[in-house]
Amino acid sequence: PQPQIPLEKGESLDNLIENQNLLRGLKSLTENQFKILEYIYVENLTNAEIAKLTNSTTQNVCNTHRKAIRKLRSFF
Repeated sequence: PQPQIPLEKGESLDNLIENQNLLRGLKSLTENQFKILEYIYVENLTNAEIAKLTNSTTQNVCNTHRKAIRKLRSFF
């Protein structure tokens, strides 16, 4: 399982980020990529759970997650 980030109800992942490179990277993501990251790292959901929520496939969730991480890495 992925590490979980504790958030207050209604709080967003980008509100907790202090690193400016990471913040710029997060803002560059598509809405779907950002939501997938929130589901994985904030809500601690599995790819199968996310696929069900987003009416997608686990493979698509995995690919979206991988692309989002690759995009974030490019900011460092």
